[in-house]
Amino acid sequence: MKITEQLNLVKVFTGTPWEAEIVKGLLESAGIHAVVDDESLESLSPYINQNTTVWVDPQDEGIALELIWRREN
Repeated sequence: MKITEQLNLVKVFTGTPWEAEIVKGLLESAGIHAVVDDESLESLSPYINQNTTVWVDPQDEGIALELIWRREN
């Protein structure tokens, strides 16, 4: 079982590692704790992987999605 499942976190963003780090910073600057889950084999080439996900606590999901939407639009 993945740590994000154990912590009962919800997915709010999936993209490149660079994008995920930007989204994590955006959320954390708004006071939302965010976790980046990179599903790549990090020892090979983590910044090429396209499957990096940002997770948040379910109670923060709504505002997190709104902040991400505002950033993208």
